[in-house]
Amino acid sequence: MRQLKWYQVVVALLLITSSAAGQEVLIPLETMPSHAAPTSKAKAKSAKGSLPLPFFDDFAKPHPLPDAARWETNGVLVNSNYAINPPSIGVASFDIINLRGEIYSHINTTSSNADVLTSHPINLSYPGDLTIYLSFAYQPQGLGRSASETDSLAVDFYDTANDQWVNAWRVSANSSNNTLTETNRLEDKTRIRKDTEIKSKFFNVALPVYDEKYLKDGFRFRFRNLASISENAQDPARTNGDNWHIDLVYLNRNRYEADTIPNDIAISKPIKSILTNYTSIPWSHVKQSSVLQAELANRLEFPISYRNLGPTTWNVTRRFEVLNHSTNETYAFSGGAENIYAFQDFDFTRYYVYNFSSAWNDSARFTFKSYLITDFEEETKHFRQNDTTTYTQEFKNYYAYDDGSSEMGYGLYGDGSQNGMVALKYNTYTADKLTGVKIYFNRSYKDSNQQFFKLTVWESNNGTPGKKLYEKTGVKPLFRDSLNQFTLYKIDEDITLNGEFFVGWGQTTKDLLNVGFDKNNEPNSKLYYNLYGYWQTTEHSGALMVRPVFGELTESPTTIDDVRDTKLSIYPNPASTVVKIAGDFTNSINLIRIFNLSGQVVLEQQIHNGEVNVEHLSQGTYILQALMRSGHPKTAKLVILR
Repeated sequence: MRQLKWYQVVVALLLITSSAAGQEVLIPLETMPSHAAPTSKAKAKSAKGSLPLPFFDDFAKPHPLPDAARWETNGVLVNSNYAINPPSIGVASFDIINLRGEIYSHINTTSSNADVLTSHPINLSYPGDLTIYLSFAYQPQGLGRSASETDSLAVDFYDTANDQWVNAWRVSANSSNNTLTETNRLEDKTRIRKDTEIKSKFFNVALPVYDEKYLKDGFRFRFRNLASISENAQDPARTNGDNWHIDLVYLNRNRYEADTIPNDIAISKPIKSILTNYTSIPWSHVKQSSVLQAELANRLEFPISYRNLGPTTWNVTRRFEVLNHSTNETYAFSGGAENIYAFQDFDFTRYYVYNFSSAWNDSARFTFKSYLITDFEEETKHFRQNDTTTYTQEFKNYYAYDDGSSEMGYGLYGDGSQNGMVALKYNTYTADKLTGVKIYFNRSYKDSNQQFFKLTVWESNNGTPGKKLYEKTGVKPLFRDSLNQFTLYKIDEDITLNGEFFVGWGQTTKDLLNVGFDKNNEPNSKLYYNLYGYWQTTEHSGALMVRPVFGELTESPTTIDDVRDTKLSIYPNPASTVVKIAGDFTNSINLIRIFNLSGQVVLEQQIHNGEVNVEHLSQGTYILQALMRSGHPKTAKLVILR
């Protein structure tokens, strides 16, 4: 982990109106990215027959979707980086977006159902049993955005006889006074929890399942969040929100109300990059210089963090592995054994020696794995998925500070920001040709961040951005139909860089570009922004998801074909004084913008009778953009000729 503890992280959520002065902002995600996420929503296959007790899941498996053997889901994602200090590695996160990164179409300013996580049928045919409890741990917000007071996380039980869902429990959060209000409808109880760190702690709940209508074969339970969006249409944070995270879901017999913690040990923190300054470096740069000596510690370290969740003392053996994917060879070694006592957190570092080499010429890939062996394997076999953690270290053709997962969105917003600039500092270990730039864009509400910007590269001037080395106009965020996908922009000039440089963008509008921001890595103030004619370092802790690419491009640049429904028909074209929008959807257009080829807005207005007056514009070529009321922009090339 980094020097700051997770519970010390304060996320600045700046709710700014359109009349606010320009400034840098962090906003919640519209997308909760996840490695290897599917390209479309897919229902889990139903389990064959009812599941037996015990039912347990702490979402520790390295997969973006909940375990299909236990759950059905319509949008919940499993991850290890969106909650703060979870009991065990991995949580299930709830928000208001589907698996394509789009806000559910029915979500509005009134609270309604969003993500739902439903268990498969479970055999609870234990008539008269008063010892069956469902327990879980939950956290509001984490590294996301807190729910409003009218929103909530709920648990429902399924009444098989009457074929209906019955609300069993609900919690709402009030971040202004740090309180949680839990309503237990099974026992008609209300509990108020007050804590100064409600967004960074997990709270335990145990619900009795003793009503005879639930003690049937085919019982199910579900989690769902009721959510809404901000009523302020000008709020730059009007994206994803209402975040809740759950862990340690456990249903079993012979339990009681205070039995909320499994008697188990679990990995508590994910493994991070082995590099000191970056999370990835081009493999060609590693081979041509003493990079690994500079990037690795004097002694190679393999840290592992785990905790005892319960009252039992465990004797734990620690095991470590490094897999070289290019040779398929595994180097395995032990970290010894040691007792871990009741409710103890344990941090251990194993020093080792290893030769990082690759049979591939252009890349390298290593997976680091650590797992625990205990003397109670048989007694806790249903908990065993949480005793292992892995991290894959990539060396391809780019530099990166981020881990590929965005927890927030970053950008400039407000009056005056239309000419602002953002620059991220990098330092190459060897001279090489810059061939591309990867940027991860979060989805904004109705894709409102599809605005033109200028892709820019600067030389260094005593540690701050200096002379522009490259500027590409007329580019804008492009999205693919899946999560966690970077946009790749090709550099179409011959630029060789050696040493320190900056890469980023220049704004052409005051709209927020909403670039991914990794809150789990902190590259020591490498991020700069310029709003008032001078550069200053960011106020926010985290890694901007902008990656410079060197050498040969190993993938095709992202094209306009990746953007859905962007074409616009206009006439006459060339135009002289007036241009008209073709089609019968002019009433669906919210705003018209015209950009010159430098990416500057030269006209911005509402449309009248399907026409736009362009008589004051000089002859030349422009881009006309219609921002639809649905939020999706449509564009067309416009030529003015007189």
